[in-house]
Order: sequence, then C-alpha cells, then structure tokens
Amino acid sequence: MENTPDERGLHQITYESTVADCMEPTNYFGSYFSEDMITEIVNHMNEEMRLQRTKY
Repeated sequence: MENTPDERGLHQITYESTVADCMEPTNYFGSYFSEDMITEIVNHMNEEMRLQRTKY
C-alpha cells in the first residue's frame, strides 16, 4: 500500500529524528512548519522519549 505524503511525514518524526530529516522536501512537516518550529518539535519529542525510557 502506498503511503500518502502525510502518513509518511508523520512516521518520519520518530525518536532521534533530526531537523534535517524533517526539512526534506518530501516530508510533510517540511512544507508546513518553519525550521525553528521543527527544531522545537524534534527536541521536545526526543526529550519525551528520554523521559519515557528512564521511567521503566
């Protein structure tokens, strides 16, 4: 099944995604958010993942 661009983009932001990954022209997020916003999102998500890992 072919991924739609938004599904692919959403799946690309995962633990330790980089801002560069998110800024790829094919990425859904790159076309909607500025680099600063993506940086914030990625940093926040990576921090959340670190907190989740240290809980258990």
